[in-house]
Amino acid sequence: MAGTFGSNPQVAGQMSRDLAAVRSEMKSMGKTFDGFGGATGSRRVEAALDDFFAKSSDNREKMDGLLERASGLLGGLAEGTMAVDKALADALEPETAPPAAGGSRGPR
Repeated sequence: MAGTFGSNPQVAGQMSRDLAAVRSEMKSMGKTFDGFGGATGSRRVEAALDDFFAKSSDNREKMDGLLERASGLLGGLAEGTMAVDKALADALEPETAPPAAGGSRGPR
């Protein structure tokens, strides 16, 4: 068992969001390639781009799964760490007793 554990939930949360954004942009790559049709003015360049897009589909699918997993794990780390920190802080807060009605007579 580990003797200590440390993490920065804010950094983990930001990294989770960043990876989710990369995943989202990667998923929309098909639309990006569709938008460039005819933009290069070269059939050879467009054929090379189409070939690249077609041949990279397996790798994009794998990368999508890896990004989803990493983003989820980092998001869970951030949420879990913050929840544990809050629970510990709440447990360590001293309970304040309401003031006694009718004056201060001390403990009963």
